[in-house]
Order: sequence, then structure tokens, then C-alpha cells
Amino acid sequence: MTGHGAAAPAPDARGARGGGTVLSLQRADRLARRRGWTEVDGQSGIKTRSLQRWRVSSTSPTCGGTFVTDGSAVSTASEVTQTLTGGYCYRWVQTLTDNANRSTATTSGTIYVDTTYPMATFSVPAERQVTSQATSTVNVTWSETAGSGSVTGRSLQRQKATGTLGDPGGLSWANDGAADPNGSSRPSGTLADGIYRWQQTLTNSNAKTGKSYSGWVVIDTTAPAGSITSPEANRPPT
Repeated sequence: MTGHGAAAPAPDARGARGGGTVLSLQRADRLARRRGWTEVDGQSGIKTRSLQRWRVSSTSPTCGGTFVTDGSAVSTASEVTQTLTGGYCYRWVQTLTDNANRSTATTSGTIYVDTTYPMATFSVPAERQVTSQATSTVNVTWSETAGSGSVTGRSLQRQKATGTLGDPGGLSWANDGAADPNGSSRPSGTLADGIYRWQQTLTNSNAKTGKSYSGWVVIDTTAPAGSITSPEANRPPT
């Protein structure tokens, strides 16, 4: 692979002209992308074309570093679908040659492929677990993965369930109180008896968001009560 500078080649106004459809930096969440362009030659017509993909590894849309060729050039006409890899910035150089053997190279804009999302992993309450406790507070704890870039925003939302464990119809969840924008760990405050979980929404510096859910906590501060109906309690034998 060879290095490629940041400056786009200047088109030859007298020869074949090619224009990429991507004119500025874009972020793509998909790995398959279609590349399209137009071709114009005033006299002799297009003889050959060569679409070369270039890329550079990057963790943000700034796309710093030196672009290198990625794969073989494509000689088919517009449009072309190619599979890309997350964590790279891409651009394309289209070289057109007309039947008078004059050539023009045109560089597209740049696409940053970002297929990752920020995610939280809860350790308290542990994910995919149901915990019952007699105390009314929880110290909610989690770790974070930014995906790409860095974590720039948090929204920890407590949710409370309607229903009881084992209900055939399941539980219904509703937000309980205001969201908390602070980092781990966070005290819950005093909770009423019930079933709770926490939803963490993270935002990273590339404006991507991801949601994660904690396990469930059953707050039960009331001891069970019962009575004996037969024989009646404390009744003398007859």
C-alpha cells in the first residue's frame, strides 16, 4: 500500500471530468456503502475509468493520519457497492481517461465508518439478575465503554415496575424520579418497597448514544405476617 496526501488532485479542465457524490465528511453506521459519480467528456468519450479506495485508521471523524490504498481499483461504471470496516476513514479517487488519452483524477469527500456505540456494564445491580434485599438503598455501580471517542454525557434513569415477580403478563416499567447525569457510582436514596432497575444512556464525542439496563432489585422491608386459623392460636384445649 502507498501513502496518499490530504490534498485532492486538481482536475484537468481540458480532459475527462469526474465528480464524486460525497462532497464533505460524513459518518456511516453501515458497513456496505454505495459510491456514485458522474462522467462528462465533451468530444472523444470516456475510454477507461479507475476507482481506487483509500483509508486511514481513526477513532473520530477528524480522520488524521496518512491515507493508504485499500484493495484493488474498480473499473466499472457508477455506481459501485463496497463493504467497509468500522474504525476507518475512507475516500475514493476516480481517474478517468478519454479516447484522446487525457486523464483526470478526482477525489471524493471522506466517510468515517463508526459501527460502535457507548455502553455501560452494571455490576450493582448485576445485569440479568434479580436481587431481593431488606434494605431500602442501592449503590448503583457500572463501568463504561466509549465505543469511539470518549464518553461526554450520561443519563442514569431509575425505573420502577408495576406488577409482581412471576406475573404471567410480565412487568410494566415507568421512570421513577429525575435522571442522574453523574458518573459511577450513584446512591439511590431511600426507596419504597417495590421492584427497580436502572437505565444508563451514554453519549460519546462522536454524537452516538447507547442504552444499557441493570439487573432488578426487589426492595422488601416488611416482614411476612401470617395467622393460624385451625387450631385457633392460644386457645385452651377442649
